[in-house]
Amino acid sequence: MMKPTRSLAVQQLKNFARSFLGTNWDQYSPNTHRKPAAVLIPLTLKDGILSVLLTKRSKNISRPGEICFPGGRFDDTSDKCFLDTALREAREEIGLSPDSVDVICEFVPFLMYDYLVRTFIGFIPESFIPICNDEEVESAAFIPLSRFLESDGHSYFIFNRLIDQRETYVHIFHDNLRSLGIYVTKGMTSKLLIFVAMIVYENEPKFSIDMYPEVLPNPVAEHLNYVLLNLIEKSKL
Repeated sequence: MMKPTRSLAVQQLKNFARSFLGTNWDQYSPNTHRKPAAVLIPLTLKDGILSVLLTKRSKNISRPGEICFPGGRFDDTSDKCFLDTALREAREEIGLSPDSVDVICEFVPFLMYDYLVRTFIGFIPESFIPICNDEEVESAAFIPLSRFLESDGHSYFIFNRLIDQRETYVHIFHDNLRSLGIYVTKGMTSKLLIFVAMIVYENEPKFSIDMYPEVLPNPVAEHLNYVLLNLIEKSKL
C-alpha cells in the first residue's frame, strides 16, 4: 500500500469532491423533522503517518464511550452554515481552533438516529494536542487512516435496513491504545473512514463491504458506489 503525502491525500479528496460539484445537499433531506448536524473528519500526518483524530464520548452524555468525529447539532443562533457547526463543535470538544483547520472538502451526508449529518474533511496541524472538554469528551486519539482497510481487529455483522430491507454491513474496529484503553469504532464512523481510506489510498479493504452505503439521497449513494467500484477495479490493475 502506498504511503500518501499530505498533498497527494488532498488531491485525491478534492478529485472525489469535484465529482459531486454542484450538488446541493440541502435539497436531499427526505424528512423535514430531521435535526441538522455536522461533523469534522480531522486528518493529519502523525509521525509521518496519515492519521485521523477520533473522540470517545464522555459518560456524562448520551451514547457514552462511543467513538466518533468532533461535531454536533446546528445552532441557528451562531452558525451561518454547516461548516461553522463542525468547526465550532471541534473547538468546544477538543480545543481545536477553526483557523488552524485546512478544510479540504465536504464529504457525503448521512442519517444517524434522528439527525441529518453533513461531513467535512480537513487537515489539522501535526503538532495539535487535543484538550478534551470533560463534559463531552472522555479522550481523543490519533489512529492511522490505513487501519480502516486492514482486517486485523476488524469484525462485522449484517442486518436488513428497516427503510428498504436492504442488507447492510456494520463494521467494527477494535484498537488497544494503551493509556487510552480500547477504542471500538463502528457504525457510520467506521463506514465513512473506510470510504475515506479507499479514496486516499486508491485501494480496497481486506474484508467484505456492502457497496450501497446508507448515505442519502439514493442518487448520492449510487454515485459513491460507482466511485468506490472504480477504485477497486483500478487497484487490481
